[in-house]
Amino acid sequence: MEKKQTTGINVGGSSLLIIFVLLCLTTFATLSLVSANADLRLTEKTARAATEYYIADTLGEETLAQLIPLLQQAYTPGDSAAYFSRLESSLSELSFPARLVTNEQKTFIEYTVPINEKLQLVVSLELLFPPGAEAPLFRRSKWQAEAIREAPELDEEALNLWNGGFDGAPGLVFAD
Repeated sequence: MEKKQTTGINVGGSSLLIIFVLLCLTTFATLSLVSANADLRLTEKTARAATEYYIADTLGEETLAQLIPLLQQAYTPGDSAAYFSRLESSLSELSFPARLVTNEQKTFIEYTVPINEKLQLVVSLELLFPPGAEAPLFRRSKWQAEAIREAPELDEEALNLWNGGFDGAPGLVFAD
């Protein structure tokens, strides 16, 4: 019997298995790195959002602390018209924009505190009149973050709207 001579590289099953395992480990390591990087970005974004909110919340509380003496100074028992009139003139002299709003036979003081370019803290305080002997002058009716809504700017030239005519539309044939 004659022996066959082979002159190639013999790649055994164990070598193929090692190559496959190395490819799998490299793929999983890459996916883990990408996932960890995405988690880091999300954590930083969440921390920034929380910090911005609590800074705005602190400013909202400081604003409320400035309003309390105004409410106490404007209050006179039994005369709600004079109270609201004095309060409105006091609000106009403040360094921040606060306004008196009346709806459904309730009166509110409303103001906003910016959180970032997309969010603002909206505060609404319901004025309680007449208060009892130990009752407060106001109640927080709204203290929440809301999106800043701006009217979109429309560029007439950028909008290519159909004007109802058929000029310049080749190939369109309509039967009567």
